[in-house]
Amino acid sequence: MNRPILEYGYPITAVILVVFGWVVYQRASGGWSEVGPLAVAAAIVWVFGAAAFIYFWPRLQGNTPHAAEPVASVEPDI
Repeated sequence: MNRPILEYGYPITAVILVVFGWVVYQRASGGWSEVGPLAVAAAIVWVFGAAAFIYFWPRLQGNTPHAAEPVASVEPDI
């Protein structure tokens, strides 16, 4: 799934922004009071989405956190 996102990142981002812009336009045409709940919902989704993305990203990449292996200490000869 990462290859298509990397290959078509700009068009995918453009489509998402166009859809979001259309939704904001539709809400704003009904009055600016309609945009408030959308902004609150977007902020909530952004916070939880960012946290989930940060948490799940290593798993999506196939990298699992490993316990740190102890590093052998090297003591100089005096």
